[in-house]
Amino acid sequence: MNAAERLPEPIQVERVVVEANKKLLGPKFKTDQKKVVEALESLSEEEVLALQSSIESSGVGKVGPDGCYELTADLVKFSKEKKTVVETK
Repeated sequence: MNAAERLPEPIQVERVVVEANKKLLGPKFKTDQKKVVEALESLSEEEVLALQSSIESSGVGKVGPDGCYELTADLVKFSKEKKTVVETK
């Protein structure tokens, strides 16, 4: 059971999201493409920011169990998303 608290006023939250370029992931990771996409989708916002920083600084970021999948800037796209929040969990 999860408890949620309703906010008195809705607030706008901006967060960074990562999107996989599946067209390029397929040839590179072949049968592991689904695992790479799942690893990207399961990242928290802090982990997305760390991945983005790593790719921008060194050109390579790692995801998955023990960082077993190396991603470059052409394989992922980072974007900012605004969301209205009416409750906290």
